[in-house]
Amino acid sequence: MPDDVRAYFTQTIQQVADFFNVRPGDILGILKAENNGAGFRLYQPAVSTAGAVGVAQIVPRTWNGWANPITDRHLPSLLDIERHGGIGFDWDARDAWSAWKKGDLPDDAIADTHADPMQFEDAVAAVARHLAQWGLTRDAARDNPVWFQKRLADAVAVYNSGRTLSQSADWRQSSANPKTVAQYVAEAVQTAAATPDTLAVQPAATTAPLDALTDAYTRAYTQAFGAPPADARRRVAQNAMLLADLAAGKRTLDEAAAILLNEDEAHFIAEARAAEAAGRPLPWPYARNTEELAIQKLATRILGHPLTADELHALAAVAQGDLTRAAESLRARGDAAVVAEVQARMADILQREVALTEAAALVQPLLHGLDPWRLDAATRQALVVQAEARLRTTDEYRRLYGEPRFTAFPMHPMPRIFKPFGVPVDYQVGGKHTGIDVALPPTADGRQPTLYAVADGTVVHVGPLYCNQPDQCRGGHAIVIDHGDNVYSLYSHNSAAFVQVGDRVQAGQPIGRQGDEGYSFGSHLHFEVHVGGPFTGNWRQPFTQGAFVDPTDWLPPR
Repeated sequence: MPDDVRAYFTQTIQQVADFFNVRPGDILGILKAENNGAGFRLYQPAVSTAGAVGVAQIVPRTWNGWANPITDRHLPSLLDIERHGGIGFDWDARDAWSAWKKGDLPDDAIADTHADPMQFEDAVAAVARHLAQWGLTRDAARDNPVWFQKRLADAVAVYNSGRTLSQSADWRQSSANPKTVAQYVAEAVQTAAATPDTLAVQPAATTAPLDALTDAYTRAYTQAFGAPPADARRRVAQNAMLLADLAAGKRTLDEAAAILLNEDEAHFIAEARAAEAAGRPLPWPYARNTEELAIQKLATRILGHPLTADELHALAAVAQGDLTRAAESLRARGDAAVVAEVQARMADILQREVALTEAAALVQPLLHGLDPWRLDAATRQALVVQAEARLRTTDEYRRLYGEPRFTAFPMHPMPRIFKPFGVPVDYQVGGKHTGIDVALPPTADGRQPTLYAVADGTVVHVGPLYCNQPDQCRGGHAIVIDHGDNVYSLYSHNSAAFVQVGDRVQAGQPIGRQGDEGYSFGSHLHFEVHVGGPFTGNWRQPFTQGAFVDPTDWLPPR
């Protein structure tokens, strides 16, 4: 094994032994005996004629429990395994299992688990569970060593043959493997005796191959399937030979990652076909054939997410095996352009490379109720604004820029401010500008630019503000939104309003159009923020308490 894989192997054995209070040497003894002197492994793809799988070579009956009626496959549910006395285990669910054993969690907590004998940690945990079920704890080894040694020999024999050593000593493994159960037990016990109770878990001299391939594999998998693998490091560590080839320069990172990805794809197709035959189809990334897999990978690269089953079947019917046609069809979807623009905006705001799948994760919830094939330009732009608003609520954004008070800009893209807050004016009470003035040119089809809610809130006013005279005050479509805690945003001189009093709005939601109504010298938005006092409900005197504040202190930094 490469040093980094050996460190991972040793650390895992020690952690599992500590968790179940058994000796690591007893686990290692069974693992070594099961591999017939071939050394220790992190991955064993072969399946024996008895159906034994994984590095611990566990048959379904032992994994599921001998009283379990299901004997043709290894069950993933810890609850099913527990009910029938099996030794199968889901290492990732160990905390939930411990709490369940104490009575602190209900049965549901361990029902939907993923115990898998092909996973190294799960297989090691199953061996430890077998030892613990036989009472072979560290305490027992210390308190009664003679009893312990006899008990260990029987436990190892039962693990291998299903019978105690006195009943099965002369049994042979198979016609191809003449080793007797007695020899198997002797090998396991010898390894256990030569192993200290606490392993020396030495950090690897370097973890470069493991780390580098984990990163490369994660990138390739995410690009192909739209989400990162569940446990990339463990998946990579199980391929010791591939890591050795990488360390020796026999393969490049991309080649090694591609090998892992090809194995995944073959697994997904095989599992999907078996599940469909059993009447329990599996979700993506499981696919019934290479054509479906190829289309879904295209969708992930273009849209940032896989298609639904209906979308997949419809596109497959249109493409007729022509992936170029499928790609053209996917690029014609409106959400493809939205996700691409959001990806670019995220990269600019977060100042790092952003995967298309990350952008899609922001956009997807906003598409509910919309037809992705029929998104006009205004809808696409609104989706981009709302996705940016969602981005500004994330922990990563807050770490970079602090806590934003508002999460969206009133216009997109936000134009430069041509009249800032507080400059002297002769047309407002107090002689100072109470907001900021910004403007964008008309759209390509001649319409005025869209205005957006800067944060979630409730519309409390739509109509004139301060006065209702042509060429005076704020025009007839001014909008006031209450954001709670006596914080209000005001939008004036609008040519249209899309909302009405009582509407709940979300950050980035279109609410109206820029305009030239009221006291205005050209189409623009006069945007204000008022704090410290409630909206009176009287549009002639909307506020009697509080004050207008500089909106730039409330808008996102970028």
